[in-house]
Amino acid sequence: MAQSEKPTLKKRIDALGEYCALREDYRGRLPGYLSRFTGYKLPNAQPPYEPLSFPPFSWLKYIPLKLEVYTFTWIGSFGGILLIEAIMSANTAFSEVYHAPIIITSFGASAVLLFSAIESPLAQPRNFVLGHFVSALVGTCITRLFVLNPNYHRFLDEGGFHANVFVNGGLSMATSALAQVLIGAVHPPAGATGLNAAVQSQVVTLSWRYLPVILASSLIMLGWALIINNVGRRRYPVFWWKPGKVFVSATKEQQIKERVREAREVEMALRVEEGATLSDEGGETSGHEP
Repeated sequence: MAQSEKPTLKKRIDALGEYCALREDYRGRLPGYLSRFTGYKLPNAQPPYEPLSFPPFSWLKYIPLKLEVYTFTWIGSFGGILLIEAIMSANTAFSEVYHAPIIITSFGASAVLLFSAIESPLAQPRNFVLGHFVSALVGTCITRLFVLNPNYHRFLDEGGFHANVFVNGGLSMATSALAQVLIGAVHPPAGATGLNAAVQSQVVTLSWRYLPVILASSLIMLGWALIINNVGRRRYPVFWWKPGKVFVSATKEQQIKERVREAREVEMALRVEEGATLSDEGGETSGHEP
């Protein structure tokens, strides 16, 4: 009898999202000019969607959609980076207490996804926020071990060949990528977030303070994306937690279909495994025949 599979970390996180989900999508009760900024779409709505009903946004329907995408890609990227830089360099705890850099450069790559490829699963809030945060956490944890070497900061400042820095950089980035896969929140630019924790001198000095800097930067850019990506004929996000799930828990019928689909996948995998085993046994038997 086949043993039941233990749920993976990704499935546990998905289950947490299901547990916290609401029975009704209350965004639909909000006025349209508010609910749209959460990515809410009417059930029968089809893209391209209606822009805001007042100028200059109402004029967007008269220009090609491609031109609108070009325009808001530039405005979104410019505004997102500018907001993070302004907040991080203003008279706040980030600059006066944490002495954080003006911006973590990996958010430049995130801006490309969040404002030009907004339908990509890699650009959705779960992947964006969790991807950056878990990468910062992993990179910081690993780097804390390497900085036990009192010369580590000197190695960073000097440059040149230092095995500690090279190994830490590769280890932090690779492990952060693995962590993203394990929790189901892959966001490619977040790989640089884990790498920065190992090889950027100012970030290494931040130590654990790197985590709130990353979290704040993620939320700032996400907030801006929710605004600028929803004033026109596009909608963001496509989903908040996982495809097909936004704020509402699945109905019983949907849950049954999901379980049936998973059971079929497991059954198919077992059949393939059994087929491979039988093939191996058949090969061994034929090999012993005279």
